[in-house]
Amino acid sequence: MTASYRSAVDFTIGGFVFGIPVVLLLVGIILLFFTTIGGVITIIGGLVCGSLIPILFYPCVYLITDSEVRIKYGFFEKQISFTEIEDVELSKEAWSSPALSLKRVKIKYRDTFTMVSPPNREEFMVFLKSKLS
Repeated sequence: MTASYRSAVDFTIGGFVFGIPVVLLLVGIILLFFTTIGGVITIIGGLVCGSLIPILFYPCVYLITDSEVRIKYGFFEKQISFTEIEDVELSKEAWSSPALSLKRVKIKYRDTFTMVSPPNREEFMVFLKSKLS
């Protein structure tokens, strides 16, 4: 049986990630009144950022299969075999990871870790730990 969880999105990360292109576009429009080239460059930067964000982050989905955890974000995919997982714990660390919320689950494996942010992280953790045992 495969369980699928979408990433939770909170205001802290979502506002920052999605706010950058909007701010760049607004600043670019204002700059157009003062310096055309500066305004155009800033608007192009906003459009590029706005285009890259969906490519890098969406969809952000966590799949728990019978043998592994699959983390899909944008066109990237990470697979962690259950045999490699050492520990699973709740976290609020702000490390870069395929998680769009600061309410995260930290998955430790092979002397490293990744963090995910399912909407119901306690349920996710219980289900994952049940698969590990």
